[in-house]
Amino acid sequence: MSGTGRAGEAEPQRGIAQSDTLGVAGTILGIAGVVGGLFMPLSAWALGLAAVVLGIIARTRGAGGAWIAAVVVGALAIACGIVVQLVVLNQ
Repeated sequence: MSGTGRAGEAEPQRGIAQSDTLGVAGTILGIAGVVGGLFMPLSAWALGLAAVVLGIIARTRGAGGAWIAAVVVGALAIACGIVVQLVVLNQ
């Protein structure tokens, strides 16, 4: 025993909060990708990809539901970037 806590006290679960943080960070990056993608398609691709990756990492670490939002919004950001890029190229 390390003697740092009281007897009978359970150790807190630290992994859950970190994975939720990754999901929220991915969601924020995805939203920034959608907004930025309206003006700069390359930023939408980069931020959308980062959001999807963070969402997948959060899922593997056992996040609640924030990982779903990160993956969905990240995919929307990538799609927004592709659509804006196609519109710009066809003008």
